[in-house]
Amino acid sequence: MQQKVTLTEKEQATLDALTEETSNPQSRPAQAFQDAAEMDILRGMIHSEPFLKHLIGIGFNPTSLDNEYQKLLGQLTVDLFKQYRKLPTLDQLQVELTAKIKNKKPELIPPYHEVWKAAHTFKFHDQLEWLQDFAARVHNKAEGKRLLSEAMDKAKDKQGNADWHDLAQKLLKLGTSKTGLPEIEDAFDFCERQMQLPTELIEGLLHRGSKLSFGGASKSYKSWALLNQALSIAYGRDWMGCKTNRAKVLVINFELQKEFCQRRLHVLEDARGIEREPGRMDVWNLRGFAAKHEEIFPKIIERIGNNDYGLIVLDPIYKLYGGEADENAAKDMGALLNSIEQVSVQTGAAVAFGAHFSKGNQASKNAIDRVSGSGVFARDPDSIINLTAHEEEDCYTFDAILRNFPPIDPFVVRWSYPVFSKAGELDPAALKTPGRPSKWTPEAALDSLQGKSLSMIDWAKGMGCDVKTLRRLRDVLVQRGSVEDVDQKWKVIS
Repeated sequence: MQQKVTLTEKEQATLDALTEETSNPQSRPAQAFQDAAEMDILRGMIHSEPFLKHLIGIGFNPTSLDNEYQKLLGQLTVDLFKQYRKLPTLDQLQVELTAKIKNKKPELIPPYHEVWKAAHTFKFHDQLEWLQDFAARVHNKAEGKRLLSEAMDKAKDKQGNADWHDLAQKLLKLGTSKTGLPEIEDAFDFCERQMQLPTELIEGLLHRGSKLSFGGASKSYKSWALLNQALSIAYGRDWMGCKTNRAKVLVINFELQKEFCQRRLHVLEDARGIEREPGRMDVWNLRGFAAKHEEIFPKIIERIGNNDYGLIVLDPIYKLYGGEADENAAKDMGALLNSIEQVSVQTGAAVAFGAHFSKGNQASKNAIDRVSGSGVFARDPDSIINLTAHEEEDCYTFDAILRNFPPIDPFVVRWSYPVFSKAGELDPAALKTPGRPSKWTPEAALDSLQGKSLSMIDWAKGMGCDVKTLRRLRDVLVQRGSVEDVDQKWKVIS
């Protein structure tokens, strides 16, 4: 009589997870992303000896990969490495692969050109940690299925419960098969492991793979600033006085009609003196297609596939609320930001999005508390940039709250259509306060000039304002007949 098999609840859940087939896009990567990620594992094996050693160390078997060609090339890479104790060259791999598939699987010959083409330019270090985790999941899934199959065979052979529990415990040790979580590491090994920091896209402000919230009041040119940020990184230009490192960018536009999005790009390119080049930046116009983040982000990840984006811009973020999410509910906003994080983790790109300020006087609030809605917006992003109205017209104080960088001092930027530029002469603490008159008036300008003969620059320094502000005040005084220009020096008319 066959013995009854009994499993603990945890063991049963593990076995169920390994046999489950689901179409829920949140429970597993879309197939297109799966294929692209497995190709990245293959490129990593060819490109990096430490990564290949890591895979061999965890017992990774290339037959765990889905694609027949990837299995073949992966196994060949491992075999050659074990034989010669060094990473095989691309030429070696090409010769060996061609010999193996010649007259056997000719349909596999074309794809290897994708690997040769990408191997030398593959930015492996930007995705190393994630690829190691993904490779472990691929390996564990295959190993789990093997153990499960062995367990089923034992059950058919009327083996006892001890065998079942032994196999179930092995499955439980593969924790990532069920949860997708990385393994717990000894702190010594973790600290000894060599890691390379992600690329800085905006120096001192934003790493690749991080999340950036860009906050400001309504109609404070946030969308212009984000689009300019995208162009700046795509072409390696400074952004608001900050240096950038060039990377490919994707702008996902949920709000503007595509004609106006195109016009803004043309205006920004002309203003920045950027000569448009193919392959620098992609635009995805999704006005009218916005949906709940749970529905659209898996589609975004699938469509992005293996594009090597350094930055993805989502604008505006409220279009992903789906009409149901409550901006003030930590649960809803936490779920949204977790979805954004999945885009970042699965693509290796930084994700930037705009956030709007709450109503009221922002000068009385801490910079981190100015964004409207749940406090999650102030805690979750890795980099938070806020533009707060300055008492000087068309100027804003630039505050940065940073998780992974040393703090930077606030500074002032001036809006001059269609871009912001740094206004280093202004005091960032002089925020606009409703009802408070500006300290820079024509009368104050006249008083500061009494008994003096000053250039515009010296006059502005004496007042503590910028030249643009003084020019506006000077024009008023000229109309009143109060000041005159004598040899490019200004003085009060007696």
